[in-house]
Amino acid sequence: MKKLTNGIFSGVAAIVFGASPIKAQGPYLPDENTMALYHFEESNPDSVYDSSTNLNHGRVFGNATRTQEGRFGNAIIFDGIDDFIKINDSGSLDLSNEMTVEAWAKYAPNYEGSARWIVSKRDDQCCTSGNYVVAWGCDQSCFITLSYTSTIPGLEEGVRHIWYPTPNSWHHVAGTYDGSYLRFWLDYQLVSTHVTNARNQRTNNNPLIIGAEGSIEGGVFGSFFKGTIDEVRISNIARDFNQQASLPDEDPRISTWGKIKHTFK
Repeated sequence: MKKLTNGIFSGVAAIVFGASPIKAQGPYLPDENTMALYHFEESNPDSVYDSSTNLNHGRVFGNATRTQEGRFGNAIIFDGIDDFIKINDSGSLDLSNEMTVEAWAKYAPNYEGSARWIVSKRDDQCCTSGNYVVAWGCDQSCFITLSYTSTIPGLEEGVRHIWYPTPNSWHHVAGTYDGSYLRFWLDYQLVSTHVTNARNQRTNNNPLIIGAEGSIEGGVFGSFFKGTIDEVRISNIARDFNQQASLPDEDPRISTWGKIKHTFK
């Protein structure tokens, strides 16, 4: 009877909210493994607030602007010249054993002229004092990558996937590390895997930078993102995007219980 009741309730919820009772995709909710989560819904244009319990709030620099045309709600537009977000260093952002670094990104037209970093706690001294980075760039081909600096001096580990983003299209990008494998996920699909040689990441005192490459002085070095970024999440586990638990709610209207209650006010 309980199973039948739950099924009826799930179906009713789908009718009431216009949502599917089977699969979810929308804004994330923080859990115990969320080290930072940014929805970019702030009314103050100069600040970003961390929805996790770690309170890793940040500040917006340059001419970055808010848009209501985010992947879910608002997002931030970066001009590819001098815009970035800076979050001060904290122990919760120093990931060494496992991690997931992810965001929704929409590249603007003519983004190809430079490397475009999305999320970084690495600096320009990549093989000595870096930590982790999710970035897009080109050498012999263009690729999206997750890389980190090892505790072994001069060694950087990375996983990459050859990719030429279509401008003005939203993509979910995520890199994970479970202690043995680096994996890259594009639009919730696993696209590349790398077996690591060094098991531990080097941590540092650098700030977390969204939309640019950090510098060893604590500022930014370059590689400014050109386009729009939304829903940045940092986790201290390797999330598996084949599992429902790693995916957010499909309909933003039911992504939190508070929003459900608001509907019935």
